[in-house]
Amino acid sequence: MVSGLSVLFRKEFSDALRSRRFWVVVGIFLALYVTQVYFVYQNFRLLQTSTGVRLFLSIGQGIAEAVQLAAPLLGVALGFAAVSGERERGTLRLILARPVYRDTVVTSKMLAALAVTAFSMTAASLLAVATAAFLGVGMEAGDVLRLLVFTLLAVLYTMAYYSISLFISVLSRRSSHSLLLSLGVWAFFTIVLPIVATLVAYAVIGPPPLPANATALNVTQIGEAYANWTAKAISISFSMQFFSPNQRFSDIVNPIFGTRFTVRTEEGGRVTIGYEFGEFNPLEELARQWTGIAVLLLYPAVFLTASYMAFVARQEK
Repeated sequence: MVSGLSVLFRKEFSDALRSRRFWVVVGIFLALYVTQVYFVYQNFRLLQTSTGVRLFLSIGQGIAEAVQLAAPLLGVALGFAAVSGERERGTLRLILARPVYRDTVVTSKMLAALAVTAFSMTAASLLAVATAAFLGVGMEAGDVLRLLVFTLLAVLYTMAYYSISLFISVLSRRSSHSLLLSLGVWAFFTIVLPIVATLVAYAVIGPPPLPANATALNVTQIGEAYANWTAKAISISFSMQFFSPNQRFSDIVNPIFGTRFTVRTEEGGRVTIGYEFGEFNPLEELARQWTGIAVLLLYPAVFLTASYMAFVARQEK
């Protein structure tokens, strides 16, 4: 079984590296990395930001935003044709005709995708570091730890989408159908769910307390009321997106680069909301976000198990 797994793993890894769509996605991925590094660097210098955040942390925040958008597409690109593509080409029956277990086929595809994802993320992080060093951005010793933790989380985030696409691919007869469904899942978590969550928050707590009755309220009261309304709206919206891999990834990686969303009640009862900038301990933040990490781990665990069960039970014609 180990020999069969090794052979299939090398085949899957080699196929992925020779795939044109893989390199197109990786090219977009690396371009986003370099573009974010360059534009954040230019804006930081131009605006002479006074937030107290180091330039490296601002660049890391920009990279995190790029990865939040691009990593799911990498997972979809690796997973949508993993099984359905083999089924269309007729190579799946040839593989299953050999003395290999069906679960070995799924395991080899998952391990190859994990290796390719780790390779891509590591290369992108090294490229970001090289670009930052070329621009003269200073780095501290702890920044290496931040990048390492971020890269591991980005791999986990990508594998969450890969596992969903692999499961869809196992069930699909055509890779075009698998691609559409996988992109539909990505669009749901990236576009549809945030909009629906915002609309539900509006429906639950009503419209924001805009100054229609400004004659009865002073500026401080209006500001406090609006801040409280916004805090409730965000709380409802985030709760509805609790199982969204996009939201969980964003919540976990933002503090790694010194940004944390806060709702703070100040002296006098005034509520302030927004992003708090500053230095954070990456390991302490990971401990604080353990539920988010558990959700990201849940996706590969559930969908890879479902892929095993569906693939083993299915009869190939």
